[in-house]
Amino acid sequence: MESRNSSEDSLSITNVKSSFPVVDEGTYDATYAGFQVFMDNTPWGEKKVARVYFQIVRGKFKGGKVSFKGTFMKDPETDGWVVGSKSKLADVIRIITGGSGNLTAEDKGTGVFVNVQQKVAKKSGNAYCFVENVLEKPKDDEEEVEVPKRVAVQAAPQPAVQQPVVQQPAVQQEVQPVAAQPAPAVEKKAEGGLLDDLDSLSDFRE
Repeated sequence: MESRNSSEDSLSITNVKSSFPVVDEGTYDATYAGFQVFMDNTPWGEKKVARVYFQIVRGKFKGGKVSFKGTFMKDPETDGWVVGSKSKLADVIRIITGGSGNLTAEDKGTGVFVNVQQKVAKKSGNAYCFVENVLEKPKDDEEEVEVPKRVAVQAAPQPAVQQPVVQQPAVQQEVQPVAAQPAPAVEKKAEGGLLDDLDSLSDFRE
């Protein structure tokens, strides 16, 4: 139900701080936070516009909101307001939705990078900021970092188990030839001693 209050008989101006602080120029890590569509007076006359909001998630202005303002165009066939496929507003929608042409509430929270610019209002002289460009944020960075760590942990214990297995047969092969060598050396000495004795005996008989 509409609230009808006719008791107020005066109006006064109150200075209210804006919920959107003036953000320094730069590129910020942000998430998509929704949009608003309305009619606005532009240098080209009254047009339908969309204001797309982003919330900064890191740095000095974390939690602050910034916005991108894009204009619609008149469809010559239907005479209705549409988002032109070659407009900056269309590019922003594609980046947020990953290429889709339909921006919905399900896209809230999508990570992007926003390039913020600053200007001074001609009438009031106050500084204000706005999103000039929206950049796509890579989604696979964290997954690529985790994969090498898991492989390194699994590969480390395998060589340690194989090393003792290789050393055992090598020790057995070295022991066998050492035991076989002294036996023939002893036999040669025994045979040489008998021949010497026989030679001396044969000389004695002559």
